[in-house]
Amino acid sequence: MPTPHASTPSCFPDIIKLHHGEPAEESQITVLLDYIDTRHDCADFRLVPILRSLYCYRELLSPQIVAAMKRTVLGFKYWMDEPGHDSMCYWSENHQLLFAACEYLAGQLYPSEIFTNDGADGATHMRRAAQRLDIWFSSRFLLGFSEWHSNTYYEEDIAALSLLIDCAASTAVKRRASALLDLLLLDMALHSYRGLFAAASGRCYEAAKQDPQRQNVRDIMAHAFGFTFDEGYDYSRVSTDFLLNRSYQVPDILRRIAHDPRPAVIKDSHGLNLDEVRRYFPDLDDKLGHGMYLWGMEAFSNPESVNQTVAI
Repeated sequence: MPTPHASTPSCFPDIIKLHHGEPAEESQITVLLDYIDTRHDCADFRLVPILRSLYCYRELLSPQIVAAMKRTVLGFKYWMDEPGHDSMCYWSENHQLLFAACEYLAGQLYPSEIFTNDGADGATHMRRAAQRLDIWFSSRFLLGFSEWHSNTYYEEDIAALSLLIDCAASTAVKRRASALLDLLLLDMALHSYRGLFAAASGRCYEAAKQDPQRQNVRDIMAHAFGFTFDEGYDYSRVSTDFLLNRSYQVPDILRRIAHDPRPAVIKDSHGLNLDEVRRYFPDLDDKLGHGMYLWGMEAFSNPESVNQTVAI
């Protein structure tokens, strides 16, 4: 059964008005806050535009909605080891990044405030999230993606990376997020066909396979590489964060690759087989890194994953 909030957008459309210095209809924000507060699956998607708005557009919002946004950010459950019931997926590759990015930026924004779900302060949350970000960055940069070439989940990865690039105070975090965004856009440029992401892939869904105009990354392709479509951008999607990014510059070489019509043979490799994982995570004390990689593969039932999950 779908949740009562299943049709709630991932971003509030009036965020584009805030981006242009205009007031927004704040009831759109309240809808997202209600979804996040009830901790339905993909609440982390909805937290992305909330954090962007607090970082970038606070002066355009009423004190009442800013206070409500702050309460939601401080009361959210950011990882599986925190108390409270929820129906959120934390463990897949894109969710690992989204939860870590949101927690990191929430902690940076409110470092001395107490986060009401677990009683830790923001600086503590920031440190916890930084560890998971480091694992995620290193694993994807060295080993590629489990959700490889996904016209669905690259949208979520790119939104989280974009938010970090614009809002993280750490130069190192910005640099690493930018490097991963370069790699994701390289994938998309290499497999661009008339502005659509056309590639064999990991996780994607029937609708986008049958109709490439419905790809989740279509707005990203258009914005990054200068393709045009009859419809305008959909600002109710989490990819809106990339459309509003103020800091990241798409390398010109990627635009040229995306528009190059010549045939080419592209060879790439993403992820690991199960029997390779121990080789890349040999430190038995690195339970979190090993476990997060197995979860990102969605390898839940093999003994190594079960044992690591219990240990974590």
